[in-house]
Amino acid sequence: MSVNNKRQLQGTPRPYHFPPLFSNQEQAAEYAAAQQQFDSAYQQGQQEGFAEGKAEGLAAGKQEGLEQGMAQGRQAGERLGRQQYEQMLPTLQNLSTQLQQTLEQHLQEQKEQLLQLVLQVTQRVLPAELALQPQQILRLVEECCATLPDPRRDVRIYLNAQDRQRLLALGFTTHGDWPLLEDRNLKSGDCRIETSSSVVEASLQARVSECMTAVAEKLDGSHGD
Repeated sequence: MSVNNKRQLQGTPRPYHFPPLFSNQEQAAEYAAAQQQFDSAYQQGQQEGFAEGKAEGLAAGKQEGLEQGMAQGRQAGERLGRQQYEQMLPTLQNLSTQLQQTLEQHLQEQKEQLLQLVLQVTQRVLPAELALQPQQILRLVEECCATLPDPRRDVRIYLNAQDRQRLLALGFTTHGDWPLLEDRNLKSGDCRIETSSSVVEASLQARVSECMTAVAEKLDGSHGD
């Protein structure tokens, strides 16, 4: 194939024109009509093919562009979200620390208020209970006597004067074989037990303190849970 022929093949394709095969005018007219119809059909097919190809290309390009745009938008959103989270993280951590400190302070205040309330109630109820049922102090005397070393000889039990008078009014003058004596220096609810070799003391305030310690430990355990 020559160079000129190669150049003619390049560029826009042209419809093929059949060479005239007929010599008379009627045949030539028919040929011209056929050729025109062929050219028209060719051009229409070419235009329709171009339009269809263009539409398909636009649709494919639009879908590809949409997918790329969504991917890029998702990546940009993730980057922005990470940046905002990293910027807000110190503030969130600070708020969390402050909230924890506030909560701990609030719980501590509640604990102290509750302990104070329990202490006030206990300090009022126990003396009133002893005044109504003075024999309850004998339980404390019994607990103290149980701590005495053997042999238990020459045992003397000292009580608050008012507590002893209440017990005497109920007919209690001794505890076992040991006499109940009074000591005006003892507070109500207190007792002291003496032997020839030892002394044991117990106070109402000490029992209250033990009770408050148990309540505080219970509160600490419930807050820890």
